[in-house]
Amino acid sequence: MIKINLIEQKKPFKMPIVLGVDLSIMNLRLIIAAIVVSYMPEIFLYPDWQEQRANKESKIKSLNVRLRKIKRKIRKNSKAKLELEAFNLQVDKLKKRRSYVTQIVNLRSNPKKLLERLARDTPTDLWFEYLSIDRAKKIIISGSAFSYKDIGDFIISANESQFFGKTLSLTDSETKKENIQGSLINLEKYKIEGQVQKF
Repeated sequence: MIKINLIEQKKPFKMPIVLGVDLSIMNLRLIIAAIVVSYMPEIFLYPDWQEQRANKESKIKSLNVRLRKIKRKIRKNSKAKLELEAFNLQVDKLKKRRSYVTQIVNLRSNPKKLLERLARDTPTDLWFEYLSIDRAKKIIISGSAFSYKDIGDFIISANESQFFGKTLSLTDSETKKENIQGSLINLEKYKIEGQVQKF
C-alpha cells in the first residue's frame, strides 16, 4: 500500500531573479563589504582632499589678485612700452651713426706733425703766404723768400722728411721788388707742389 502525504510541505525560500541576475548565487557578505569599502574614501580621503583643495583654491585666489594687479600695471605702463620701443629705435640709429662717425674719424688725418716739420724746415728768410692740402693729398705752398737759396734749402730739407717722399718741387718762381720799411728789396716769389705720402 502506498501512503501519500497530502499535507503541504514548505518549499525552501528562493531568491528572486532581478534583471536577469540570480540573487541566490551572489555572496551577500562580499556585497556588504564592497559597499562598506566604497564609503571609506568619504570617511578618510575626502576630508583630506577637501583641505588640499581649499589650500589650492586660496593660492589660486591670491595668484588671481596678483595677476589683476600686474594687468593694471601693464595697462598703466602701455605708453611706457611704446616709449621704450621708440627709445630702442633711437639707440639703434645712434649706434649706426656712431659707426659712421668712427669710419670718418679713421679716414680723417691730422696734419699736425706734417705742419710741425714744415715749420722746423722753414729758413728764417722764407715765409708762407698760402698752404693747402686737398682730398687727393696734393700739397701747394706759395710764399716769398729773400733768396733762391732759402727756397732750395727748404725744398731739400722738406723732401728728406717721411711726409713727402721727395715729391716736393718748385713749379713757379719770379723776382719782385717790394718796398719794405722805405727801401726796395728783391723778393723771390715761389710756388711749391708735391704729394703727401704720410700724415
